Amino acid sequence: MSTSLPTNIDWALQGNPYIKTALLAKYPCGHTYWNYLDELILDLRNAGCNGIQEKIADVDSFKKFESARSELEISRLLSDRGKQVELLSDSYLAGIPSPDLLVTDSNGQAYVEVTRFNEDAFVSIVLDELRQFLKNQSTPYQVDVRIPDELSLPGIGYRSMREKKDKANVVMERFKLEFSSASTPPPQIIAEDVTFSISKSNRSRGGPGLIDSAVIVVPSHQYVSRIRFLVTWKAAKRESWTDHHLKKWYIIAIDTEQTFLEEDDAIEAVLGHRITEHIIPLHEVQEAAKKGWSPFLERYHLIPKDRTYLASKGVFLSDPICRNVSALILRKNQDVWFIPNPFAADDINDSRLMTYL
Repeated sequence: MSTSLPTNIDWALQGNPYIKTALLAKYPCGHTYWNYLDELILDLRNAGCNGIQEKIADVDSFKKFESARSELEISRLLSDRGKQVELLSDSYLAGIPSPDLLVTDSNGQAYVEVTRFNEDAFVSIVLDELRQFLKNQSTPYQVDVRIPDELSLPGIGYRSMREKKDKANVVMERFKLEFSSASTPPPQIIAEDVTFSISKSNRSRGGPGLIDSAVIVVPSHQYVSRIRFLVTWKAAKRESWTDHHLKKWYIIAIDTEQTFLEEDDAIEAVLGHRITEHIIPLHEVQEAAKKGWSPFLERYHLIPKDRTYLASKGVFLSDPICRNVSALILRKNQDVWFIPNPFAADDINDSRLMTYL
């Protein structure tokens, strides 16, 4: 196994030895994670992307590094589409919240704000707590975890996300208490319907084993609600800007690993829910069509075409705060969806955004 990091990610981490150490504790040298990061940084350097080291220098936790990684992914996406990207430091706008990216192309400049819609924090908390707790045990144990369906659903807003984090902390406190209450831990511990299966490990140090978080289809309305929450939350950032900063397009980019999220969820969230009415022609008209009359019947609308319309308003139309938003980018692995906002404020409303990506 390699004892040094690949060249490009090592360069990117030069200004932040703290986060480098923290990442190495989670991903030892030689882990495939480092090869992925190295390729990401190499692509950005080859594209002439600025501010990479400065962006990572601002990172002070693993959670913030994952946010920065999403910013790097969105930067690569935009660079691949021929745009010049600069990653901005937290202090780019003095005294007020700064955007994440400054993006320039032949049509002008845009500020881009990147946010993550990732897997729920519940699993992350359980994994991190387990890893830390088990590595300090004198006897190495492996702990497999079964998480019930209701705890696998993602949090939508601040309250539900906070509740999930609190629940994870309660679960882990109960697990640790029961694990430590006997000289030998029981083979199974159940806390708040989370099942921990415990066995001795054949490795030198204990740790988490299988994490069975049920693969379920998340109700579409929850994705829609979450996207609306993220868009309106980030739209408010522009309220504190002044002068020429208000002249730049403001684009919100959501980076996600949610397997079952679809483009229609994003469209419903910001534009509205689409309904298609399938209009069936009269029986006599259908019989005439069978006799070769279809072109004539369609020309005079005796055979009507299906009708699609919006039956509800998304936040671009319904929430005034979204006048601050020029467009939405949603990246899900290799899929990229871009939805411009025709209802944005005049300063950042530009029909050329229809062909931005």
